[in-house]
Amino acid sequence: MIILIILLLLPSFCLAQSLEPVVKEIPSTLKCEKKAVLFSKYIAQKTSYEFIEDIGFREVIIPEHMYYLYRTNEEVPVEKDELIEKRTKNAQFFIQDGKRIGKFHVGEPFYLNRKTRKWYRTANEMITVQGWETHALSFDYIKPQMWIHRVIPGMVSVVCATETTLYSGSGDGEVGRYLKTTWAKVRDNPDGTAYDYEDPVIEPVAYKYLSWYSCARAFVPIDTSALPDDCTITDAKLYLYYNSISGGGQQYLVQSSQASPTELTTGDFDECGDLDNPTYGSDDPIGIWSIGWEHFTLNATGIGWISKTSWTLLGVREYNDVTDTTPTNDYYAQFYSSESESGDNPYLLITYTEAGTSSSSSSSTTTTGVSSTTTTTVRRIMMME
Repeated sequence: MIILIILLLLPSFCLAQSLEPVVKEIPSTLKCEKKAVLFSKYIAQKTSYEFIEDIGFREVIIPEHMYYLYRTNEEVPVEKDELIEKRTKNAQFFIQDGKRIGKFHVGEPFYLNRKTRKWYRTANEMITVQGWETHALSFDYIKPQMWIHRVIPGMVSVVCATETTLYSGSGDGEVGRYLKTTWAKVRDNPDGTAYDYEDPVIEPVAYKYLSWYSCARAFVPIDTSALPDDCTITDAKLYLYYNSISGGGQQYLVQSSQASPTELTTGDFDECGDLDNPTYGSDDPIGIWSIGWEHFTLNATGIGWISKTSWTLLGVREYNDVTDTTPTNDYYAQFYSSESESGDNPYLLITYTEAGTSSSSSSSTTTTGVSSTTTTTVRRIMMME
């Protein structure tokens, strides 16, 4: 009998163990001209996981590299009812049916050419350290408005314009624990085993495949500092585009407390709401049964999480995770991140009124991103990672 049981379990065990780690290939050339780079950061080697249908999770080793943000040649036209003079690197403002609306994108998708006054889309990419030094770091001086500091492991290298806008990257992504033998080993540990904020998709999961458990939590930080300081928020919705699902499920909105809004670490795993009985920022979870846009409508608690001067830190967790229910299936649902080139990136839509003005007025005063604190010329910035 014991031999029979072993023989029955052996195929599953071998299947789960047969996925050898793979090394991600990093491009060695820049995807843009040097002068188009807006921001860069050194990333040490790390581990991520990818899900393969009918097989399970596979470990992916991502070698050390440079992560950078650059401006593309894709122009972003004025949208209907948009107050273009108020647009920032991640925010758009509208007056629709007499209502003031702010659309705050995750990441930094816009760049303003101050000569032509036209806005262009930005994109993210990675490059090997050797490639970066060959193609970008042969000159300290890149262009009159931009400087760069040579890469030193453990340091962050920032490229920025000398005008009023600084680019800092985005820390939206996931932190998880993967392929453990019990549900408690993945859910209850404060530290993750892997993180990723450079992938085009985010996948909060509570998952069982064969005899292996995995749990990942999603982080969605959004710079909402362009909101008027004296405004009153009357409604807010977080929109997510689900691009791949298997079996569906429910996901819940919580407040995160990730250490930095521009990056993630394994230590952020337990910074996505309270472990048990977390406070929800929406009265209803998202039920994911088909591909497309879904949204959370923020309740009074969720609206209270929105910052008018800094970052709004939101998180998304799966039903089995927030309720501590041991998963029995391999269902999952993933949504696009700020890294996606699909154009369907997450955003927070905020309806608000301003003190001393009516909702039908066409003028208002707003801050511009982080410009109020970055009006001096910037040459070089070095920060410990």
